[in-house]
Amino acid sequence: LKSAAISAQAFRAQAVVQPAVDWESNSSEGASMGNKKEFLMSTLDILRSTVCIVPFLVGIFSGTIGAALHIYDISQGKDFLVNYVPDDVVFNVFVVFGGLVAGFRTSHALSRYTDAAAFLHKLNAAWFDTGSTLIAFCRNSDARPEDVMNFQHTLIRLMSILSALCLDGLQQRDGHG
Repeated sequence: LKSAAISAQAFRAQAVVQPAVDWESNSSEGASMGNKKEFLMSTLDILRSTVCIVPFLVGIFSGTIGAALHIYDISQGKDFLVNYVPDDVVFNVFVVFGGLVAGFRTSHALSRYTDAAAFLHKLNAAWFDTGSTLIAFCRNSDARPEDVMNFQHTLIRLMSILSALCLDGLQQRDGHG
C-alpha cells in the first residue's frame, strides 16, 4: 500500500510539474531556433489549409472582378458604377458594423473554447481525485495485500478506460462513428 501511495504522489508531481519549455538546455540559441522552426512550420500548415486558401481565392476572384468592372467603367466613360456604389457614410457604417460583429463573434468563440478546455481539465482532475480517494480507502482494508493490490490495479485500469471513453465521446468525427 505504501508503494501505491508513493506512486500516486509521483504521478501527481509528474502531472503538475511538466515544463512547457526546456529551460535546462545549454544552448538558448538552439532552443530558440527550434521554437522558431516549429512556429514557422505551424504557420505554413495553417496557410496551406483550406480554411485559409479558400477565402484567399474568393477574395482574389472578387477583387479581380471589381477591378475589371472599375477599369471598364472608366475606359467606357459610362459611369454605371455610380448608381450601384453606396454613399461614403453608408459604406463606413457597414464596415464598422461588420467589424463589430466579427469581433464579438470571435470573442464569444474564444470564450467558449477556453471554457471547454477548463472543463476538460476539471474532468481529468475529477477522475484523478476519484481514483486516489478509492485507493486511499484501501489503506485500512483487512484483505490480503495481494487482493488489495489486485483491486487497486483493476480500479486504475477501469478508471483509465472510463476516462478514455468519456474523452472519445467528446471527440468530433466526420461521418457516422
